[in-house]
Amino acid sequence: MDRLESLKRERQNWLKWKNIAPIKAKLDSLPPPKVNKVELSNSINIFLDENYQKLNQDLILNISKSMIPWRKGPFKIGSLFIDSEWKSFIKYNLLKPHFNLEGKVVGDVGCNNGYYLFRMLSQKPKRLIVSTQLHSIIFSFNL
Repeated sequence: MDRLESLKRERQNWLKWKNIAPIKAKLDSLPPPKVNKVELSNSINIFLDENYQKLNQDLILNISKSMIPWRKGPFKIGSLFIDSEWKSFIKYNLLKPHFNLEGKVVGDVGCNNGYYLFRMLSQKPKRLIVSTQLHSIIFSFNL
């Protein structure tokens, strides 16, 4: 347990790195999202409350640009479409007929921005476990 706590403290210090701290500061300034609906299709679509979107769309755009490159996706947050380097839905749609995740614990090692995790939610897994070492990637969950 001491090793785990030590590792947690070490990773928390990463949030102070010069390439990470500005993104964290922007995310900390963003009010908690008011989400009306989430649609898990080829694109991960997050429908925001209209007033929330109007008040925060510039900040959301600024944060998402600071997190480029978006390797997996696409995503749509409010009116902002975030295209990705890889069209991840093609791979996911090819694999989806071959697995049943309902009630299972599923791990995604190197989850990047979590695109596949979001897609897996529609299959009602018991739990999704992520592993990534890049804090900038974890920030995409907070956005």
